[in-house]
Order: sequence, then structure tokens, then C-alpha cells
Amino acid sequence: MSEEYKVHRVNTKLPEELNNWLDEKSKRTGITKSALIMLAVQASYDQQTMLSRMSDMGEVAHKLDEVINAIQDSQRNDLN
Repeated sequence: MSEEYKVHRVNTKLPEELNNWLDEKSKRTGITKSALIMLAVQASYDQQTMLSRMSDMGEVAHKLDEVINAIQDSQRNDLN
């Protein structure tokens, strides 16, 4: 079994209100409580990863603007 498919058991405690909500959601959807928790953690992970990539994209866009400006400056100088 490769590392990317390896799973681990995690035990946690939930406040009664969240546990009740999870029980109801599980009954309505037919998805186990464990699977719902895993989906929630995965969604949070995905969101954080995307936010991190988006902040990196700002830096990439800034560097791209600098390159474009340098090319345009070079082309203007070549015309003069």
C-alpha cells in the first residue's frame, strides 16, 4: 500500500451539540460520522491549501508584471 493511501485512526471528543448535529446529518445522508468528519477535515485542508496558493499567485502576478514592464522598456529602447 502506497503512503498516499495510508489512513490513520484519530480519536476526538465533541461537544454534545456538535455530536447531535453529526448524528442527525449521518442519519439524513447515510454517511458515517467518521466519513463526515473526514470530509470536513479534507474540506478545511483544501481551503487552506487554496488560500496559500492564492497568496503565492499574487507574488507570481507581480513578478510577471515586472517582466512585462522590462520587455516593454526594452522594446521602447530598441525603437529609439
